[in-house]
Amino acid sequence: MSELRPGNLLFVCAESAPWVKQGGLGDVMGALPAALAALGPEVSVVLPLYSAIDREKAQLKPLAEIPVEFLGNSFPTRIFTCLLPGGKGRALFIENQYYFERQGVYTDPASGEGWPDEDERYFFFQLAVARLLEDGLVEPELVVCADWQAAMLPALLRIRYRENERLSRMKLVMSLHNLGYQGVFPAESIDKLELSRELLFPLGSFEYYGQLNCLKAGISLSDRIITVSPTYAREILDSEQGAGLDGVLRQHQDRLSGILNGIDTTTWNPSKDPHLAATYNANKLNRKSLNRRAVLEAFGMNGDFEGPVIGIVSRLTDQKGLKILAGCLDRILSRDMKMIILGTGDKTIERFLSDASRNHPDSLGVRIEYNEGIAHLVEAGADMFLMPSLYEPCGLNQMYSMAYGTLPIVRETGGLKDTVIDFLENADKATGFSFKGYNAAELLDAVDLALSAWKKPRVWRRMQKNAMKLDFSWQSSAERYMEAFRGLLAEA
Repeated sequence: MSELRPGNLLFVCAESAPWVKQGGLGDVMGALPAALAALGPEVSVVLPLYSAIDREKAQLKPLAEIPVEFLGNSFPTRIFTCLLPGGKGRALFIENQYYFERQGVYTDPASGEGWPDEDERYFFFQLAVARLLEDGLVEPELVVCADWQAAMLPALLRIRYRENERLSRMKLVMSLHNLGYQGVFPAESIDKLELSRELLFPLGSFEYYGQLNCLKAGISLSDRIITVSPTYAREILDSEQGAGLDGVLRQHQDRLSGILNGIDTTTWNPSKDPHLAATYNANKLNRKSLNRRAVLEAFGMNGDFEGPVIGIVSRLTDQKGLKILAGCLDRILSRDMKMIILGTGDKTIERFLSDASRNHPDSLGVRIEYNEGIAHLVEAGADMFLMPSLYEPCGLNQMYSMAYGTLPIVRETGGLKDTVIDFLENADKATGFSFKGYNAAELLDAVDLALSAWKKPRVWRRMQKNAMKLDFSWQSSAERYMEAFRGLLAEA
C-alpha cells in the first residue's frame, strides 16, 4: 500500500480558519489539514488572500511571484505563506487585489448579494493553483478540492494540463460540504478557463440545464468524492437532498463516501475557553450557570433569570430551519424560558427575528452579526442549542454544544442524525433531543420535551455528562481520511 510522503497532500479551499471563516467550511479546512499533518505527512493549504486576513497577525511571508494567464492578460501574482496551526505544514495565500481585497468574502455587504463576478474570482484562484502546481512550488500526490470554488481544478488538470505527466498523475478528491452551493454560471463562463464549450453537451459532466455547473464537473472528474457525514452521503443520492445532482452522484456512488467531521477541541473546550465568563468541565457543571448570566446580559436581557435558555448560532437561511422556527416562535416564547440568536444571512429572516425580538424583549435576544467570542459564550451559557435544519451535511454546532454540556435539539438529518442520541430513543445514553418531520409542530414538541427534561436535574445532569464524554476530536476523523487517501494512492 502506498504511503503518504512529505509534501504530497494539498487542500484547495475558499476559506480556512483561523485566517478567514464564513461557516463550517472554514472550520473544517482549518482543523483537518492540521490534524492530518500531525499524523505524519507534510500538508499544504492554499486559499485566496482576502482583505479580511490580517497579514501581520498571520505572520505572512512572501514565497514567490508567478504569472497567471487569465482573460487574455498575464497577472503577476504574489504568493505568501505561513505555518498551519500546530506548526506542521503550511498555508499558501494567493494575492489579487481586484478579486480578493473586498469587504465581503462571498457577498457584497452593501447589498447582501453575491459578487456578480464570482465565477471570475474563483476561476482566477484555481488557475493560480494550477500554475503553482505546474511550477513545482507545491508537489502533491493528492489534491483535495473543497466545494465549488475549487471544483474546476480537476477539469484544468485533466484537460488543459493533460500533457503534463506529473500533474495528470495527481489523485484528485472532491470534498463536498454543502450541495446547496454548486457554482452554476452561464455557459459562456467556461470560456474564461479556456475550456471548450463542446464540453457543455446535454447531460454531460459540465452541463446543467444549459449552464455550467462547477460542482458537477468536480464530482465527475475527481478520483474520489468525500462528504462530511455518512448519513449525508446516503441522503444526497435521493432527489430530496441531492439538490439536482443526485443523478450524477448515483452514477459515481462507487467513489462516494462520508466521513464525519471533527471539531477543534483546543479551541472549543469549556475548561480553557478564554471567551467564557467562567470555565468548567463535566465535574464542575455548576460553574456553567455563570455563563448563563453573562450571555443573557450580552443580549441585553435579565441576567438574574434562572430558567432554561435556548441558544442558536447560525447562518440565517432557510436551510437552517428558520422557516419552521418562525411557525412556532410565538408559542416557544410563551414558555418560561429565554431564547438567544446570533447570526447573519437572509435579510428577510434578519428583519423577522429583529422584529420578533422587539415584540418579545423579555424572552428573545437577537444579535445580527458574526462574533466568534459571543458564539462561544452562547455555547456555554445556553442550556439547549436549537438546530432545526432542513438539511445539514454534518453540522459542527451540535458537537460544540455537546462538548459544552449544552444539549442540542435537532432535526434528524445528515450529521445531526449521526451525532445526537435522542432522549426518546435511549434515555440512559441520550445526549440531546431530535425530531423527524420538517414542520413547526414536531419542532415545538421537541422543544417542550427538552424543557420538561430540564426540570429533572438528575436526568439533565446525566445527559450533560453523556454529551461531554463523547470524543468529537479530529484525530479519529483524520485517521479515516488517511485510510481513504492511502487506498486511493494505492490504486493503479
